[in-house]
Amino acid sequence: MIFANVIVDRKIKELDRYLQYFIPAKLEQVIHVGSVVTVPLGKSDTPTLGYVMEISQTPDYDLDKTKTILGLCYDRCDPNRQMLLLAHWMRLRYGVTTAKALSVVMPVKTKCKAKETIFYSLQCTPEVLKTYFEEAKRKKNMRARYRLLQALMQEPTIEESIAVEQLHITSAVFRPLVEQGIIQKEKKMLPRLQNQDYFSKQQKPVSLNEEQKNAVHQIVEEYQNGLKRPCLLYGITGSGKTEVYMELIARAIEEKKQAILLIPEISLTYQMVMRFYKRFGDRVAVWNSRMSKGERYEQYLRAQNAQVDIVIGPRSALFAPLPHVGVIIIDEEQEDSYHNEFAPQYDAHDVAIYLGKMNDAMVVFGSATPSLVTNAYAQSGMYRRVCLTSRAVQGSKLANTHIVDMREEMKKGNHSILSQKLQALIEDRLDKKEQIMLFLNRRGYSNYLQCYQCGEVLLCPRCDISMTYHQDHILRCHYCGASKRVPACCPKCKTVGKLQPMGIGTQKAQAILTSIFPKARILRMDQDTTSKKDGHQKILEAFANHDADILLGTQMIIKGHDYENVTLVGILLADRSLNLPHFTAAEKTFQLLTQAAGRAGRGNKAGDVVIQTYQPNHYAIETAANQNYDRFYEKEIFYRKMLHYPPYLHMMTILLQHEKEELVCQKAVECIQAVKQDMETYQVTFYGPMQDSIPKINYYYRQCITMKANHRKELEIIRDKIMQKISDTTTQKPLKIFENGAATSKYFTNNPKDVIIEFEIL
Repeated sequence: MIFANVIVDRKIKELDRYLQYFIPAKLEQVIHVGSVVTVPLGKSDTPTLGYVMEISQTPDYDLDKTKTILGLCYDRCDPNRQMLLLAHWMRLRYGVTTAKALSVVMPVKTKCKAKETIFYSLQCTPEVLKTYFEEAKRKKNMRARYRLLQALMQEPTIEESIAVEQLHITSAVFRPLVEQGIIQKEKKMLPRLQNQDYFSKQQKPVSLNEEQKNAVHQIVEEYQNGLKRPCLLYGITGSGKTEVYMELIARAIEEKKQAILLIPEISLTYQMVMRFYKRFGDRVAVWNSRMSKGERYEQYLRAQNAQVDIVIGPRSALFAPLPHVGVIIIDEEQEDSYHNEFAPQYDAHDVAIYLGKMNDAMVVFGSATPSLVTNAYAQSGMYRRVCLTSRAVQGSKLANTHIVDMREEMKKGNHSILSQKLQALIEDRLDKKEQIMLFLNRRGYSNYLQCYQCGEVLLCPRCDISMTYHQDHILRCHYCGASKRVPACCPKCKTVGKLQPMGIGTQKAQAILTSIFPKARILRMDQDTTSKKDGHQKILEAFANHDADILLGTQMIIKGHDYENVTLVGILLADRSLNLPHFTAAEKTFQLLTQAAGRAGRGNKAGDVVIQTYQPNHYAIETAANQNYDRFYEKEIFYRKMLHYPPYLHMMTILLQHEKEELVCQKAVECIQAVKQDMETYQVTFYGPMQDSIPKINYYYRQCITMKANHRKELEIIRDKIMQKISDTTTQKPLKIFENGAATSKYFTNNPKDVIIEFEIL
């Protein structure tokens, strides 16, 4: 008898253990470790998906109580050995169930049929074709066939969908021609993603300058000498980090290995992928959430079958099933997008390092503004630090930076979003036919609506936060997604016509720019304009082709983009992120401003940067203006050490959520009481419970607890003990509620066990 130890696909702690099943004789030869199977679960033998984790010939239970596997799931993708090992590691490190970890490390779970395309071509002899063609030309009821034959005489093969669209014929036109042997029908399986335009324009590798060659040599030499620690590639904006990435990848390919390149934003995919296509051709696979299921599955198969050498995408690209990974690169490593927002709240840096050890691969973190934690590890010797200190383009220099104090502008009577300096420079660049990028890190038209009569601010009904006003007279919550039309009167005082938009977002900024510069061609790039598939690509292509003079957008425009004709960057609300309720506020501000400033003057033309701020003397603003990372690091690391923040201590945040405020408070107190003795043993200090910075999101009240310890392991022990003692599973059935005519499923219970608890360790 052969048994399978199975993890069922239920993401609850009670079932996070091996369940043993008989393998039926007919499946003994096809079931293996990683197989996705259907098994009976519980007293009712409910058919449930499961993953085979072990094959054994030793029973763990009484044979009378052991059930039999129902069958294989042939429409599901099986996790490979690397995925199983990653899932086990993530379960231990991030405190989630194996099933939950598997759902993350398996980027594609369901198989898709290949895309079937129908083609038609001529089949008959020239004599028969000539006779039929003349007949079709004469008869009115054969005009559609005439157009089709005329097209096939010019092109040997034509796709059915193109013929229908361009020749204005129906699919029924093809049938009689096929039956009479005039044309033949052929079905082909074509890839959904075709980039022949890029493949045909392959370019020779760019010659590296001496500094870039030295960087490549340092990274490779250390790896070859056996000191296989991660490497931080620090390079100022425009220093050519991407060329270094390409050279490292090219060397890995020479050794018959593959590469993973992570990028923080989908908006970077177009320009980055285009550069890699031109260098490496069709051996590049793209990976992002905007792709269809079929496109993702095709890329998954290409990676699995070693048909690609490089996978490019956001953090989920780490889990591409490449058989021989030789180098893993995380570009713009400081970005928050590398931290998974939902459980398991994994950090792509940690996963990359673990994956690198599994595959004996180089791991490189690249940035012009590395996170303080990463740079601290490099300073301590845990990572290798390699520097690029000058721009790659000969003659290119860092842009001239101007800090404008908006308080002084107000005193002069200028209440516009543009300072006099920035407006003058925009007019100058428009006259010179040069391009401009304007950064405003807030989308929408205005921050909120406020009643001038009573002062009421319109809040989201689900969250404790104001709703953002959009130009289509819609209020939207950017946290829970709720939306509603602007009411005719104030909901509090019932006064009509007193609701006024306050603050500024990208929509309003675009309207103001259009009124000031009516002849300028302006593109806006934010989540609203890029929500459709290929939205990022279309905007960036238009800007690259000089179809626009000004590109206005949120932070998606300031990272990694390289346009030679951009000679002016304006930062409209530079200190907006300085006031965020988080210990990394100054760090994030410095990174955003430095990245934005780095977009100007990347070619041979001189660039200018205008930073508009109400706090011109803040060290984050001043050091960003000078693009002086080392000076900022000295200042910020001093405050971190003094206040006991990472990287000097590890922090764990426990976030508790429930629809009943009193229950979430009760559960937060229970969390502290459950491990109070352990915290004294491990010398863990805690703060809270307290309200989260946003007390309510999507009907859920939020309480948080912060803990600090010298070692991450101590916090992991505390986390695991809390999880053992307090259940965080939801047991109640969802209750339908109605909002604005739409049904929404919510969990409304009075059960304190249903409090959702999330852990994040920094």
